[in-house]
Amino acid sequence: MLSFLQKSYDRLEAIPVCPENEPQLREGIHLLLTLSHLCAGSADQTQKQFLAHLTQGCHKILRKLENLLLCRAHELSFEPCAIVSFLDDICCACDLLLSGCGKRILFDTHAPDTLLGCAPGPVRCALLNLIANAARYSRADTILVRLSCTLSHALVTVRSAGESPLNVLQRGTDTDGAGLCAVRRCMELHKGTLLFQSNEGCTSAAFALPRDLKTLPDAYPLPQPDFVEYICDRLSPVYTGLSGLCPCPV
Repeated sequence: MLSFLQKSYDRLEAIPVCPENEPQLREGIHLLLTLSHLCAGSADQTQKQFLAHLTQGCHKILRKLENLLLCRAHELSFEPCAIVSFLDDICCACDLLLSGCGKRILFDTHAPDTLLGCAPGPVRCALLNLIANAARYSRADTILVRLSCTLSHALVTVRSAGESPLNVLQRGTDTDGAGLCAVRRCMELHKGTLLFQSNEGCTSAAFALPRDLKTLPDAYPLPQPDFVEYICDRLSPVYTGLSGLCPCPV
């Protein structure tokens, strides 16, 4: 079975990451992740390391695809999103995964949980790219994610220790397929703003989402996913964002 998984992954890795190949890539990735999960229960330590490496490779391809698709997107469908619960879910999953390498995510907000019009998938992708970048390059044990709201905007800030030159951060947004390019495109399509600040030994990246976007009339706020959707749509994207996959080349 391990030999079959390796050959399947090699074939998958040879497929160019582009929008035309999205269905084939997603189908292959989800199949490999499912088979790897099934094999892990009876695997020894060496086999588990192999499966972990294989899984990480699948997540790398998936994250690159998600970033590329967002970079090239022309429009998004907005729906009501319970923004505080939405961000808290992402931060909790990130905190769980990062705890294994001695880091933690602290989510801080005093805003009430209100519905915000946005495209949840792209916003999640944007936040994960910023968290991944901070996790890879920050010296601190704690990464702070803060939500603050005004009458017109919701501001999400990711702050961590360590200064990065602003010109390097801004250059990262000009690379098609890179994490910060995806963040920038997400903000453009939301008519929002992407901000950077680096001083006093800390670097902050923030995005502001307007609160008056028109949403789909039949959309539901944060529908409860089943178990498979939870793994694929929450834990997997979080893991991909923290596995050295195409965040900003800082």
